[in-house]
Amino acid sequence: MPQPTCIIGYTLPIFSAKTVDGTTINNNYFKDKITIINFWFSSCSPCMAEIPGFNIIMEQYGTENFNYLGITSDTKKQTLETIEKFKWKFEQISDAKKLITETFRISWGYPTTFVVDKNGKIIQAFSGGSMGQHAIDKIQKDVTPFLIKN
Repeated sequence: MPQPTCIIGYTLPIFSAKTVDGTTINNNYFKDKITIINFWFSSCSPCMAEIPGFNIIMEQYGTENFNYLGITSDTKKQTLETIEKFKWKFEQISDAKKLITETFRISWGYPTTFVVDKNGKIIQAFSGGSMGQHAIDKIQKDVTPFLIKN
């Protein structure tokens, strides 16, 4: 699977969207915090397999210095069902097909994850996933080094 490493070093595109809870997310959201952005959808088994790994990261590192954002083309209803089923604590933007395809231009497959620095610059990007414990371990291995540094 092709990897999105070509976007490492680039600044996130300008955008504004609302989470399923009604919070507005725009480029100010990324200032002064490291952010994990995960692009997913509920019928993607590898996407679902990563969620426990993301939850562990969030529990370990908290929210004082870090943001956690999921972006999905799933409907709000599907997104809320996934959040409930997996106890996923990330803020979530649903119904985001246009945001995914036109603004972020995600073309590497799912799941795709970005780690964004405190200035909105992409410092890590990867796509594809696995299943089971390997998915949990891999997401921690791929993301944690960027959190420890900051």
